[in-house]
Amino acid sequence: MEGKIDYSSIWKLSVQEDQTNELQPLSKDFYDKSISLINQIKDPEMGRSPKANSLKLLNKLFEKRKQKITIYAAYNKPLPNPIPKEEQDLYVELITLLKGVTLNKNPASAEYPYTKEASTERGDAENVIEQPEYLSEAKQVKALQDMPELLLPSGNKVGPANKGDIIKISNENDIKFLISNSLCEYSS
Repeated sequence: MEGKIDYSSIWKLSVQEDQTNELQPLSKDFYDKSISLINQIKDPEMGRSPKANSLKLLNKLFEKRKQKITIYAAYNKPLPNPIPKEEQDLYVELITLLKGVTLNKNPASAEYPYTKEASTERGDAENVIEQPEYLSEAKQVKALQDMPELLLPSGNKVGPANKGDIIKISNENDIKFLISNSLCEYSS
């Protein structure tokens, strides 16, 4: 995003980040310019607080982008250009941290909800958790690779999961996110 930064442009960026699973390119000094703009806002003595609202909107945008950056780092996906320095630094820190993490053993299958079939295969049929009602319309996707626990665009969590695990997802945007990032494929 180049050009003048104002409340409207921050709001539009926030909406765009909600609508896509990809990080949107932003100028390297986006956050500096945004903070400078917010600091120039004069709050009225009574009533609404445009300064506080603007800061809240900017923080919401940054939080969404941090989640996406974490996923990019977890799968070693390159960031778009240009990108703000703060986000680039976060990405580099996450990549460095993740390079030092190794597993000593394979985690147990993280299929959720536990089905009677999967529990019988694992030998823990007495620990079957019935499928929650909201997942009755869920679609199944298959993990294409080992995945850590992920925070999906809807705010739901999925994982950890091993390559080949079947995962039930009820939110279409979450399914699109997992498939577009080559983490899962549709399963029949």
